Amino acid sequence: MLANDDLMIVKTQPNLKLSSKTELKRESGLELLRVIAMILIVIHHVYLYGGVEFTSNIGICLSILFGSYGKLGADIFILISAYFMVNKKFKLTRILNLILHATFYSIVIYILFSLFDVVNFSLVGLLRAALPIWYDEWWFVTIFIILMMVSPVLNLILHSVSQKKFRLIFIFVIGFMVLLPYFGLLLTGEFLQFPYYINELFVFTELYFIGGYIGLYGIKIAKFWVIYVTCLALIFVFFNTCMNSICNIVAAVGLLLIFKDFKFRNYFINVVASTTFGIYLIHEHELMRYNQFNFLCTKIFVHCQSPELLFLLLTVTVFLVAMLIELVYLQTIQRLNNKFLKFIDKKFDEHRVKQALEEKTQK
Repeated sequence: MLANDDLMIVKTQPNLKLSSKTELKRESGLELLRVIAMILIVIHHVYLYGGVEFTSNIGICLSILFGSYGKLGADIFILISAYFMVNKKFKLTRILNLILHATFYSIVIYILFSLFDVVNFSLVGLLRAALPIWYDEWWFVTIFIILMMVSPVLNLILHSVSQKKFRLIFIFVIGFMVLLPYFGLLLTGEFLQFPYYINELFVFTELYFIGGYIGLYGIKIAKFWVIYVTCLALIFVFFNTCMNSICNIVAAVGLLLIFKDFKFRNYFINVVASTTFGIYLIHEHELMRYNQFNFLCTKIFVHCQSPELLFLLLTVTVFLVAMLIELVYLQTIQRLNNKFLKFIDKKFDEHRVKQALEEKTQK
């Protein structure tokens, strides 16, 4: 969710422009992985909300197979974000840009669905639409913003702790998050679960540490073993779709290690990657989840007789339509946001300089 901050699901630097010169500055390896991750997430949501009923064994297996990798896509996005953010200076405007982006789509979607009588318009509903982060319209965005707010502390830990000590911390964190639920199973017969937001924030923090560590130090493992272990983990993800499962984490880390070494630049890939955050916001909005697929199945693809083909058409249509809408947003609304965010950044910088001069004068 872009040039040139390279955040996980969006590049949130205020001077975003989709010029060919800007897009070609960035290596496309991780941008391609970002696109793949979003495709996996869209497929997962088609599986959950699309209502496609498969009749053949092959169709059933394929739908479950692809539907299993949605959480893997989320893991990948967090790892990519941490990989770049660990060496970035914290800016409040990045968080503000995410909020503005999400708020715009939340309000527009609510108004459009009200105009078409899908929902009854009310001031309370409009207020709720204007505060999507507060009302948890998108769980991922809410927790990711919290992660961004605490990222300066996480980066400080990553930069101040030696590699050896960090590995010990890393082993403890992984063990704590992965194994603790099973202790609950042994003691009480049920998996130990934290409250939802605490659990997800723990998972995001765990992934941030991993991605940040790779961004700082890399991981020296033979390419053959990286590919082998990643493929093996991808197979087992089929049986465990939890974000925090060891299979998901290993597969996501392996894919990050593989794609980060792809050294090439492709304008088309970079542009598509810049739309991934918008694709997520549009198709995963509460009002869009079922309604978009109901419309496509009953109005557009009503004569499609093959469940497998319908599943493919739904995936491609949702991805492409949302991508095109987001491209329009980036060329219009985002440019207005950029001017506002640039102004805010300028005021922050002036304040910091003034404060530094006052402290120097007092000394």
